[in-house]
Amino acid sequence: MPLIISILKSAVWPIIWAAAKDACLAMIGRIKWATLLERFICRSISNGLRWLAKTNNNGLAGKTAEDALAMLKRDDLPELK
Repeated sequence: MPLIISILKSAVWPIIWAAAKDACLAMIGRIKWATLLERFICRSISNGLRWLAKTNNNGLAGKTAEDALAMLKRDDLPELK
Protein backbone atom coordinates (compact mmCIF):
# COMPACT_ATOMS: atom_id res chain seq x y z
CA MET A 1 0.00 0.00 0.00
CA PRO A 2 2.73 2.55 0.81
CA LEU A 3 4.24 1.80 -2.60
CA ILE A 4 0.98 2.72 -4.34
CA ILE A 5 0.71 5.95 -2.31
CA SER A 6 4.28 6.94 -3.14
CA ILE A 7 3.67 6.23 -6.84
CA LEU A 8 0.48 8.33 -6.78
CA LYS A 9 2.25 11.16 -4.98
CA SER A 10 5.14 11.10 -7.41
CA ALA A 11 2.71 11.14 -10.35
CA VAL A 12 0.20 13.67 -8.98
CA TRP A 13 2.50 16.42 -7.65
CA PRO A 14 4.09 17.23 -11.01
CA ILE A 15 0.64 17.51 -12.56
CA ILE A 16 -0.58 19.81 -9.76
CA TRP A 17 2.62 21.89 -9.99
CA ALA A 18 2.30 22.21 -13.77
CA ALA A 19 -1.36 23.24 -13.49
CA ALA A 20 -0.57 25.84 -10.82
CA LYS A 21 2.34 27.20 -12.88
CA ASP A 22 0.16 27.43 -16.00
CA ALA A 23 -2.59 29.22 -14.04
CA CYS A 24 -0.11 31.78 -12.67
CA LEU A 25 1.42 32.39 -16.09
CA ALA A 26 -2.05 32.84 -17.58
CA MET A 27 -2.94 35.43 -14.94
CA ILE A 28 0.33 37.30 -15.51
CA GLY A 29 -0.25 37.16 -19.25
CA ARG A 30 -3.66 38.84 -18.91
CA ILE A 31 -2.23 41.92 -17.19
CA LYS A 32 -2.10 44.97 -19.42
CA TRP A 33 1.45 46.01 -18.61
CA ALA A 34 1.32 49.27 -20.58
CA THR A 35 -1.65 50.48 -18.54
CA LEU A 36 -0.04 49.37 -15.30
CA LEU A 37 3.20 51.17 -16.14
CA GLU A 38 1.35 54.32 -17.23
CA ARG A 39 -0.61 54.45 -13.97
CA PHE A 40 2.52 53.82 -11.91
CA ILE A 41 4.40 56.64 -13.65
CA CYS A 42 1.46 59.04 -13.37
CA ARG A 43 1.01 58.33 -9.67
CA SER A 44 4.74 58.62 -9.03
CA ILE A 45 4.86 62.00 -10.77
CA SER A 46 1.77 63.27 -8.94
CA ASN A 47 3.10 62.12 -5.56
CA GLY A 48 6.46 63.72 -6.31
CA LEU A 49 4.79 67.00 -7.28
CA ARG A 50 2.65 66.98 -4.14
CA TRP A 51 5.76 66.28 -2.04
CA LEU A 52 7.60 69.12 -3.77
CA ALA A 53 4.73 71.55 -3.17
CA LYS A 54 4.47 70.50 0.49
CA THR A 55 8.17 70.59 1.37
CA ASN A 56 9.28 73.61 -0.62
CA ASN A 57 8.82 77.11 0.80
CA ASN A 58 9.16 78.64 -2.64
CA GLY A 59 5.72 79.81 -3.79
CA LEU A 60 6.61 79.42 -7.45
CA ALA A 61 7.49 75.75 -7.03
CA GLY A 62 4.20 75.11 -5.22
CA LYS A 63 2.15 76.85 -7.89
CA THR A 64 4.04 75.04 -10.64
CA ALA A 65 3.31 71.71 -8.96
CA GLU A 66 -0.37 72.65 -8.63
CA ASP A 67 -0.52 73.67 -12.31
CA ALA A 68 1.11 70.43 -13.41
CA LEU A 69 -1.35 68.41 -11.33
CA ALA A 70 -4.24 70.42 -12.78
CA MET A 71 -3.01 69.60 -16.30
CA LEU A 72 -3.12 65.89 -15.41
CA LYS A 73 -6.80 66.20 -14.41
CA ARG A 74 -8.23 66.35 -17.94
CA ASP A 75 -11.57 64.84 -18.95
CA ASP A 76 -9.99 62.17 -21.15
CA LEU A 77 -7.67 60.93 -18.39
CA PRO A 78 -8.71 58.83 -15.39
CA GLU A 79 -8.86 60.77 -12.14
CA LEU A 80 -5.66 61.05 -10.11
CA LYS A 81 -5.79 59.67 -6.59
